[in-house]
Amino acid sequence: MEPKELDNLTVSVFVVSNSVLTNDPLADLGVGTHGVAVDSGNAHGWLYPTVPVENGWSGAEFLSRACRKAKLSPTAWQEEDTIVTLIEGQVFRERADGGAVEEL
Repeated sequence: MEPKELDNLTVSVFVVSNSVLTNDPLADLGVGTHGVAVDSGNAHGWLYPTVPVENGWSGAEFLSRACRKAKLSPTAWQEEDTIVTLIEGQVFRERADGGAVEEL
């Protein structure tokens, strides 16, 4: 990150309260409720629970995007050697109006 980019930076934090390993990610996933972490070998990726809501993604799209973030195939979440963890918690983000914090 360059100093000139700081004015466009928005800070957010995801405070994890619970995580659940799942064997059926699509069935167990609550879009807007769960964040997703995907692990396979040395590849890891995760996304906040707010991301699919902000982008209008289905549960399958959310899982696919988490895999792509981990540099895995978009269908890796369906493979037996991929570990999918559903993450619950609270997301906080600074407001665009000057940095006050809001819970999403």
